[in-house]
Amino acid sequence: MLKLVNEYLTTHKDRLFQQWIDLVNTPAPSGYEQARGALVKKCFEDAQLKDVRIDELGNVIGTLPGPAGAPHVVVAPHMDTVFRAAQMKPPVIRDGRIYAPGVRDNTAGVAAVLAAVQTIAARQLRLPVTVTFVATVQEEVGLKGMQYFLEHYEEPIHCLLAVDGPLGNILYGGPGVHWIRFSMKGPGGHAWQYHGRPSAVHSMAQFVCAVTDLAVPKEPKTTVNVGTFQGGTVPNAIAQEAEIRIDLRSEEQQALDTVTAQIMELAEQTAAKTGLTLDVETLNRLPAGSLPGGPDHPLVQAARDILQSLGQPITEVGFAATDANPGNAAGIPSLAVGGTSGDKVHSLEEYADIEPFYNGVRQILLLLERIPDCI
Repeated sequence: MLKLVNEYLTTHKDRLFQQWIDLVNTPAPSGYEQARGALVKKCFEDAQLKDVRIDELGNVIGTLPGPAGAPHVVVAPHMDTVFRAAQMKPPVIRDGRIYAPGVRDNTAGVAAVLAAVQTIAARQLRLPVTVTFVATVQEEVGLKGMQYFLEHYEEPIHCLLAVDGPLGNILYGGPGVHWIRFSMKGPGGHAWQYHGRPSAVHSMAQFVCAVTDLAVPKEPKTTVNVGTFQGGTVPNAIAQEAEIRIDLRSEEQQALDTVTAQIMELAEQTAAKTGLTLDVETLNRLPAGSLPGGPDHPLVQAARDILQSLGQPITEVGFAATDANPGNAAGIPSLAVGGTSGDKVHSLEEYADIEPFYNGVRQILLLLERIPDCI
């Protein structure tokens, strides 16, 4: 198979590169992926995938049937980026790299999957699996597209391959994630006339200090981040309301649950001590999950072997939040691999390496060939 793949990638290199650039030039902020989704849908249709459609949330879906009784694999790049349309700027090509917001995370993943689909169609590759390609939406705001797909898809899924992150990463598990909004409210008032009344900003600041002083375990890796802090109106007013949003993560669900309970208790204590009302809302929750055996699972070993055979360095074998998370949490053997190398993701200086992109395409196709022996 690799010979046929290499022939196609070599003869269509410029066109596949331009397709990547076209995707880069099509903004896809989370929740507004429609234009990029239209490009993906057309590619799926042109490759004659079956049952091509866009679901109610915006995921683009198409299926490549395999032999009777073949394992069913989902291949999923996420289409969205963290950048608003107004933040986009034309890509700059320099020294073997493309510089543009979102060019690697995860436009390269989308482009690599489209190139893999086109290679399969053009060379009539016969894979030992049935593949459903799912270009997901809203990954950057809580893996919402993949969660929606898994909740509504009725066919059995035997393996899930997310295409996200840098090439060379092999991610066999994902942390549990809990996003929580905390709001404190009080009577407020003029800062001079009503001096002494509780300030929502002051109380929330006390809570934030208590949260950041909280000891969290290093093993399993567990993190706490206060991502936003809002409150108050003007300097001479006692703040009536303040709000923060916290991101909690852990490799193990029990550790995540323990830290969550501790933070909830701190919030209640702070509000009670300062005489404010407390409101708590869960914004997003994902259970922790990983492949059985972690780095020793056959899928991980297959990914290692393939990268080594391609002469591609292995940069990380471990945990990260990707569209593979909901799969592992649901008991579906799930792995995440990258589309190409690059750096400075989620910044306006983001870049992606051009030549490794074609190894990203090869990696996807070679993994699909190996998956039946790994699950």
